[in-house]
Amino acid sequence: MSKEGRIVGNFHTSFTLIFSTLTLFSSTVTASQDSVGDTLNNEDVVEAYDDDSLDVIVVTGTKSKRKLLDVPVRTEVVSEKEIKTRHDRDLSETMKYVSSVQLTDIHGKDGKNIIMQGLNADQTLVLLDGLPTNLSANEATDITKLSLAGIKQIEIVKGAVSSLYGSNAMAGVVNIITKRPFDSGNGYELTFDAGSYGDANVRDGIVNDGAAKLYAYASDEDWYLKFVGDVRSQGGVDLDKTTYSINEYEGTKYNLSLAGGYRFSNGTVLEIKPSWYMDDIHAPYLGQLKPPHGRQKKDKIEKNERTGINVSVEKQLTDIIFASGYYIYSEQKQTSHQDFISTPKIDQTRTASSDAQKAELKFSIDITDVQLLTLGVVAESDSVEQTNDGLAELKDAKNEKVEFYAQDEIFITDELEVVPGFRYQDDKDFGSKLTPSLNARYSPAKLSDYQVTLRAGIGSGYKTPNLKERFYIFDHSALGYMVLGNRDLKPESSTSYQLGVDFRVNEKTSLALNTFSNKLENLIDTGLDKDKSTNELAIYSYLNVSKAKTEGFEGTLTAKITDNLKAEVSYNHLVATNLDNNPELNGKTLPERAKHTYLLTTSYSVPSLKTEFSVAGKYKSKVFVDERNNIESPGYSTIDFKANTKISDNLKVFIGINNATNVVQDASNNNDLRPSKGRYIYAGFEYKG
Repeated sequence: MSKEGRIVGNFHTSFTLIFSTLTLFSSTVTASQDSVGDTLNNEDVVEAYDDDSLDVIVVTGTKSKRKLLDVPVRTEVVSEKEIKTRHDRDLSETMKYVSSVQLTDIHGKDGKNIIMQGLNADQTLVLLDGLPTNLSANEATDITKLSLAGIKQIEIVKGAVSSLYGSNAMAGVVNIITKRPFDSGNGYELTFDAGSYGDANVRDGIVNDGAAKLYAYASDEDWYLKFVGDVRSQGGVDLDKTTYSINEYEGTKYNLSLAGGYRFSNGTVLEIKPSWYMDDIHAPYLGQLKPPHGRQKKDKIEKNERTGINVSVEKQLTDIIFASGYYIYSEQKQTSHQDFISTPKIDQTRTASSDAQKAELKFSIDITDVQLLTLGVVAESDSVEQTNDGLAELKDAKNEKVEFYAQDEIFITDELEVVPGFRYQDDKDFGSKLTPSLNARYSPAKLSDYQVTLRAGIGSGYKTPNLKERFYIFDHSALGYMVLGNRDLKPESSTSYQLGVDFRVNEKTSLALNTFSNKLENLIDTGLDKDKSTNELAIYSYLNVSKAKTEGFEGTLTAKITDNLKAEVSYNHLVATNLDNNPELNGKTLPERAKHTYLLTTSYSVPSLKTEFSVAGKYKSKVFVDERNNIESPGYSTIDFKANTKISDNLKVFIGINNATNVVQDASNNNDLRPSKGRYIYAGFEYKG
C-alpha cells in the first residue's frame, strides 16, 4: 500500500475508533472522577495570590488533576482574581505579564501572537478547557480573539516537555480554564468598560473603545447551561493626524458561545459547546497606484468569521480506568477588500476559507497506587481554499494526520516522581515521527518546611508545516510587500531542556527559578526572496532556518509584605541565536526577541474603603527587526494603574490607566516596534446577579 493510502486508512480508522468509543462508553462502574479527570470543577480552584497558592489544582501538564506544588511538569497559573483585578479583556492583556512570554503584532492584521521562550507563535498551542482554540490552517492563534468571560484560571506549560500535546506545542501550552458550573445554582456576571486614548482617538467624542461581556449560567447537581457573550469595540488609534493612515485598526470583535453539560446516572458526563466568532476591521492607509498616479488613499476592510462545535465525553469505566474524549469541527472564512478611494470599484477582494476537524480519545489508568498511565489517540484533518477577485489561487489544499501518545507518572518514592512519555505522529504528506520526553520532580522531605520542589524535563518537539506556510498568499502589495507560501518546506524539530526549582523563603515569600534551552532544526520563519523582489515590491516567503537555539533564565519572587500589600517581581533573560548555514545569518539574534524583560506587579488593599489598588510595570529591552541585525527597535517601559472598589456584594466599580507613561512608537518609522497604543484611561463596572 502507498504511504498516502496507509495514512488515509489510519486517519479514517482512528476517527471511527474514537467515535465508536465515545458513543459506547459502557455503564460498568460509577466512581469518583476527582483523581484523574482532566477538567476542573468550580471547587477545585484556590486563588493564585492566596497563602495556599501551591495547593491550586492544575490539569495541563499531565492531563490529570494535581496540586501545583506536586505537578512534575512545571506549570504557571494566572488566577481569576488576577485577571479581574487587572480588568483583562482578552488573553493578550493577560499574557503580557507572564514571564518569558513576549507579544508581537500580526503583520498586516489587527491582533497579537505569542513568542514563548523565544519560539514562534505557530509553535505555541493555545487551548480552551483542554481543547484547541484554533484548528485553522491559515494562521497561528491570534490571542486577542479569545474572550476571558467566565474564566476560572489560565495555566502555562513552557517547552516541548510533555508528550500529551503534539504539533504546535514545541514552545509550550497555554490552557484557558473556564467555569464548569455543575450544582452552582443560577447566576450571571455582567462587565462593562469604556475609555479613551485622548488626542490619539480616531472616533469623535470622549469614548473611543468599549467592551461588554456577559457570563450567565443555570445548573443543578446533574446538569448545567452557560452562555458567554463578549463584544469589544475599538475606535482605532492615530498617532499622527497629518497622515491618512492610522496606527491601530478600528472595528469590533464578537464572541458568542453556549455550553451544556449533563451527568448521567451511570457517571458519564456529556458536554456540548457551539461557538461563533466574528470581527470586522477598517484600516485606511496610502497605497501605490500605477504610474503616474503615485500613492493614493486606500481602505482595507477585513471580516473574519469562525463557527464551531465541540462535543466531549468523560466517564469512569472501572475503578482504575477513566476515559475521556472530544470531537471538534470548525469553519473559518476571511474576506479582505482593498479599495482605492479614487477608483469607482473595489480594487481587490481576496477570500480564504478553511474547515478542520479533530477528535481525541484518552484513557487514564491507575495501574497501581504509585503509577498512573495515560494513553491517547488523535485524528485531525484540515483544508483551505483561497480566491482573488473570484479566481482560484489555492484550491483543495488538504492535510490529515494521526497521532498516538503515552505518558506514565511513576512515584519512585514519596519524594521522587518520574514521567516518561512519547508521541508518535503519522502525517499524510510528511510521514511519521516519534518524539520522546522525560520529566522528573524531587521534593526532599528534609526541606518540607520550605516546600522545595526541583523539576527537570527534556523533550522532543516536531511540527509539520501548516497549509498557510506551504500554500498561502498574503498580498499586501499596496503596502509594498507580499508573503508567499513555500511548498518545499521541511518539518521543524526541537529538543527542549527545562530545569527549575520552587521554594518558600518563609511563610510569606516564595521564589521560582527556571533555566531553559531549546535547540531547533529547520525552524520555519519568513525571509526576503531577493530573486523575486523588485524595487517596488518586496517578496517574502516562508523558509527553513537550518538551525537555531533559544536559551535563557527566568525568576519570579512573590511576597506578601503585609496583610494588605503583595508584590511580585520577575526577570527573563533570553538569547535567541540563528545558527543557519548562511554565514551572513549565522550567530545573529532572531528578530523581535528581547534579551531582557523585567516585570513588577503590586497590589494594596484598603479594607475600610473596600478598595484595592494595583500597579504593573514592564521593561522590554531593544530588539532587532531584521534577520541580519541591521535594524533595531528601541527598548521601552510601560506602567499600568488599576483600582477596584466593592460597592456591594453584587457591584464592583473600577478605573484604570494602561501605558500611563504614554510610550509609543514613531509613527513615521515602520521599524519601530514599541507600542502603537498610548495612554488609555477607562472606567467600568462588574455586576453579579
